[in-house]
Amino acid sequence: MTPRRSFACQLLPHTLTALLTAVLTAVSATQAWAATPWAGLYQGQIGTRHVTVALYPDEQQRLTGRYFDEAVGRDRLLWGPAVQAIQPGQPLVLDECDPSEALPFEPCESPAARWTLPDSPARTGGQWKARQPKDGHPLPSEGIQLRRVSGYTPSASALNDPYEQARFKGIRAETRPGGQMGPAHWQTLLDPRSDVRTVQLTAGGTPQARQRINAQLQQQWRERVRDWLTAVDFTDDQQVVFANPRWLTVTRTYGFYFAGAAHPAGGFEVNTFDLRTGQPHRWAPMFRMVGQPGERLDLQRTDLLPALALKAFAARKADQAGQAADPDDTACEDLVLERYACERGQCSAPDLAHAPGPQDWLMWPTGQGLAVSPDIYPEAARSCRGHHVVLPWTEVRATLVKKQPLP
Repeated sequence: MTPRRSFACQLLPHTLTALLTAVLTAVSATQAWAATPWAGLYQGQIGTRHVTVALYPDEQQRLTGRYFDEAVGRDRLLWGPAVQAIQPGQPLVLDECDPSEALPFEPCESPAARWTLPDSPARTGGQWKARQPKDGHPLPSEGIQLRRVSGYTPSASALNDPYEQARFKGIRAETRPGGQMGPAHWQTLLDPRSDVRTVQLTAGGTPQARQRINAQLQQQWRERVRDWLTAVDFTDDQQVVFANPRWLTVTRTYGFYFAGAAHPAGGFEVNTFDLRTGQPHRWAPMFRMVGQPGERLDLQRTDLLPALALKAFAARKADQAGQAADPDDTACEDLVLERYACERGQCSAPDLAHAPGPQDWLMWPTGQGLAVSPDIYPEAARSCRGHHVVLPWTEVRATLVKKQPLP
């Protein structure tokens, strides 16, 4: 199945863009780049820590920047004076802020550290001093040694931003013990900075199929590590949920918060791979998804997959409503049934009455049947993403477009 991501996951590139919004406006202030000799990309050390630093004017013509410790990979923010206030022959002072404690694109009220750099970027020495004592004991100052490696213009595209490219070069793959399910055996590939992990097959399927699947999972893993490195907070959980001689299914549940975002976000995605070819497998085309054009969907029909799934959601709502002390206990079911305008055993949403049918449903195999998760939940209900019903294989078989093997 083609990798399907929730709406939240599709927003990840836009969230990174939001992180750099204030920076991008500097494109309209080209003169600012030349207004200070400090603008540029630097590499060097703070004490024994290897760091990469980017300095640039923001839209208010204030020298700002960010840096990361190569052993950690996460951004720390830097705030300096207005470009016009930088005086030749005077040291440059920068305040360091934790992104989680700073307002978007504004200096923090309580800087974590202060940088004092020499009177010219041509000089390499400087001093870093923590401004907040650790455990009541002030930290000693550390020396700063920086080397300017290039000019720097921030870009919304991580692939074109030299600062981001330097960060991503630090992604390291370590192999750890994995697991087994049915004929599938796998190792775990781990990035130690982020603890983001992925499956790498060692048995199951043909060697060519394993190679293709591992390459796809590894590419997705690198993208996930990048998301972790650029977020203020990020959670990521990948699981193998099904494996037989024909198919392998991997799910992922994640949450993230980027500096400048109005609220955290999160989602759910699933990939099923064909162990004969190594290609993603799409389930929806195998099943009848719509009836006659324009007709309402009768939930008593047994030949349409959406009827089986929505009937199962309605039955679950009825069961839980009789037991639930809190109306929120059926919130996920309510949203599904409202989205497809279901009442009195029929559903009238337009996409149920016209080919190709619902396009935002995630499906994957389980030992008991086909899991179906309508991926329709808004950000406010992101905890519902991945919420699903399992339809028994005996029932699912009646909705096949043509006869073919099922698990």
